[in-house]
Amino acid sequence: FLFELIIKYPMIKKLLCFVIFIPYFFISNCFSQNMLDLSTWTVGNGSVSGFTANGTALENRRGFFENPWNEDAVIWQALPDSNSNQDGGWNSSYKAIDNQESYRLTVWIKKTNSNHGTTFFGTASHSGGVNQLLNLSNTVNNNPYFWSGDLPQLDRWYLLVGYIKHSGSTDTVDEGAIYDGITGEQVEAVVRDFRFSTSATNLRHRAYLYY
Repeated sequence: FLFELIIKYPMIKKLLCFVIFIPYFFISNCFSQNMLDLSTWTVGNGSVSGFTANGTALENRRGFFENPWNEDAVIWQALPDSNSNQDGGWNSSYKAIDNQESYRLTVWIKKTNSNHGTTFFGTASHSGGVNQLLNLSNTVNNNPYFWSGDLPQLDRWYLLVGYIKHSGSTDTVDEGAIYDGITGEQVEAVVRDFRFSTSATNLRHRAYLYY
């Protein structure tokens, strides 16, 4: 199951506090708000406004399930068919951004049944047909993923967090991580962060099941 949000926060050096069980965050004295509109997530299959399905309509189902806070909510479910390629998830529409600010992207994921297939959590930014996201080493990344792999346990919610630093940042430290949805503990620190180029004007959220 997949549940997502994309958050913009004012330019800061470090994440000062993190509260895992609510979808909004106070960081220092600043409030972060979700930039993605989940009101289009109605019960059904395939793409909806603002979210293009990854795979066939039948591989992308939205229904009522328990979210990470044990509340009934419309959750996006990836249901792979027999073809081993795109197997569920989405590309969000592009959102306008200010490349002089930093952004946090997150996704809640719970994998069920088996560890077959790979979870991908990524982003993209294009202007004039050119990718506008850089690795922290300042090289261009043409297919930016914060993380891909298998989560520690089946049938358990995890929060995946990645950062895109502002275009003037010289920080070379990855701050993204994966957190256990029950204990709140960090379980994976190998989450790559990126930096905006000075030409970046937009951003999208990507979360997939593949292969």
